[in-house]
Amino acid sequence: MASYVTIKSNALGIILKLDNKAPIEDVLREICHKFASSKRFFGSAEIVLQIEGRVLDDTELNAVIQSVEYNSDLKVSLIRIDDKNKGKKYLEMLMGDKEAFIDNNFKIIYGPIEEPEINSDVSLLVLGDVPEYTKINCAGNVVIFGELEGYVNAGAPDRNQCFVVAHDITAEKLSIGAHECDIPHKKRGIFGKGKSNGSVIIFEKDRFIMNDFGNIDLNKHVNKRRGHK
Repeated sequence: MASYVTIKSNALGIILKLDNKAPIEDVLREICHKFASSKRFFGSAEIVLQIEGRVLDDTELNAVIQSVEYNSDLKVSLIRIDDKNKGKKYLEMLMGDKEAFIDNNFKIIYGPIEEPEINSDVSLLVLGDVPEYTKINCAGNVVIFGELEGYVNAGAPDRNQCFVVAHDITAEKLSIGAHECDIPHKKRGIFGKGKSNGSVIIFEKDRFIMNDFGNIDLNKHVNKRRGHK
């Protein structure tokens, strides 16, 4: 598989060399994956981020910055493009669709999970189980390739059109946006091993709906918040 992103370091921070022909969505996805998988290596610091190889408009540049920051403990204090510096005030002025960015970009967590609390400013992808002692606070959607035993707060604090997907849900409660629900015991393990690809929970028309994954049109559900028909 071709790589669209090359990461290098210099005395001031990080250089991102981006493929100039690949779809920007693929480039952003690879940035998210590379920084999430190397989070401990990069550590925590304020950095100068240098972009090479591709011309970005303001929305794309904002998406690149957030892909780095949301998937690491790094903070971008300065952008360097074509030997020109752009400061934090400029970064804060970048315009973009925040709702779409939260929904379409994922912080990746690799199991097994040991932390008592996980926070994400975008959507969250968990590759493993979420144990009973873990609480997840997430601004976007939550997708779990494993069992959900802990507590999930998706769409925090008030994004009610978010969703939770898991291979198995044995948690007692969860919340979406500003609403919390008890998960009936009869629903626990509803999919059964080998009988389903997972379960999805949404909040719609003032009630929670739980169904097998694939039986709910998630694109239609999410687009309601953005005013799409």
